[in-house]
Amino acid sequence: LSWSNIYYSDVNFPKKMGDAINYRCNHGFLAGNKQHWDKIRCTSIGWDPEPECFSKENFIEGDNISFNCDERYHSEHQPPKAMCTKNDWSPMLKCFPTERGKNCSHPPTIQNGDIVTWYQEQYTSGSSVEFKCQKYYAMEGHNKSFCDNGNWTKVPACLEPCRISLAEMEGQKIELNSNETGFQNMYVQRGHSVELTCKSGYSLVTNPSQVAFVIQCVGKPIVFPECKGAMALYFQPSETELVLTE
Repeated sequence: LSWSNIYYSDVNFPKKMGDAINYRCNHGFLAGNKQHWDKIRCTSIGWDPEPECFSKENFIEGDNISFNCDERYHSEHQPPKAMCTKNDWSPMLKCFPTERGKNCSHPPTIQNGDIVTWYQEQYTSGSSVEFKCQKYYAMEGHNKSFCDNGNWTKVPACLEPCRISLAEMEGQKIELNSNETGFQNMYVQRGHSVELTCKSGYSLVTNPSQVAFVIQCVGKPIVFPECKGAMALYFQPSETELVLTE
């Protein structure tokens, strides 16, 4: 069965829900999986995925490309790459004249970060410097700044990590869920997480059956959940009775 640029492997329609068939795209066209053949399944709301064929000359959403600017031109983003989205390329495919104005003097600095490229007294328009954040700091933004007609483009920011104090963990009856020892403070990079656990004999107040939990660094002070000791029986030497305590 043929429809437009699509050829179906099974001509017996309609199909019941759950049935799957293959379809093939005509010469010069590709399916959504970027192959000549693809499989679709009948669902309660239609075919999944929707059978489509795209010209080989066109790019499909999700495609990535690398491009080079002509001599004496440079891309705003490094490396010069872009992804095909529903609306357009992201970032846009743009090249700017390299020699288009004034030089730049000393490059900008960033807090909790360093410049890793060789320092110069003067930078020609279009040249760049590269930044690197200090240990445990997470970079937000592009790692390069460009000289643009005497002005430097926006620099990245180094986001502060979250600090977890071993003494505070000890006071909260919490320990690291690993074999790491010998540190006074632990640092968690922004956006990352660490697994902690209540000490032996303790469990989470909010869920007594659980002892392990995950703390994520989101740029705010770390707040530990409460670990509470399990009920235990012990015998008091001065009295011949059992006392229930925590």
